[in-house]
Amino acid sequence: MADDRAYRILISFIPESESFLAKAPELDLETSGETRGEAISQIEEQIEARMIAAAEGDKLPDPIDEEELETIFEVELAPVLVRDLNYYARRSGVSLNDLVSQFITHGIGKLEGRIEAEKKSAETSETQEERPSRRKAGGRRRGRRDGPRRDIDDQAKFLEYVRDLERGKGGGRRGR
Repeated sequence: MADDRAYRILISFIPESESFLAKAPELDLETSGETRGEAISQIEEQIEARMIAAAEGDKLPDPIDEEELETIFEVELAPVLVRDLNYYARRSGVSLNDLVSQFITHGIGKLEGRIEAEKKSAETSETQEERPSRRKAGGRRRGRRDGPRRDIDDQAKFLEYVRDLERGKGGGRRGR
């Protein structure tokens, strides 16, 4: 059985509610408190409860921080995509590895945001008719993405973009 100290705890301050949010993401636990100490104490209690349940037969995920991880990845990309990456790396004045690391970090942030949005969506039973309109009068979404490649922000569109490049179609901006 895993040691309860091996699971990471993430603490965030939530300005809207002036409270602290504590998460144990590997265990899918979350709690909040008025102070950082209160939030940490509550999440530790939840982790302890999961440990007790595990002693009675529940299975716990292995803590990520205890795993031996590879730090070098080999990824095969279409030549056109590599040229684009090199261009943006030079333009930004960073190495290609640094640029790719930034993209991965940004992608992880997007995934976290998507997971949080899915949780909130599941918690509310809001229907399409009840939802306020999120569009401007011009029909375009306000502040939707913060990059030049809105057409490849999600994984499916990105894969379609790469496949089009490999087929020589130039990865056109479809679906806008």
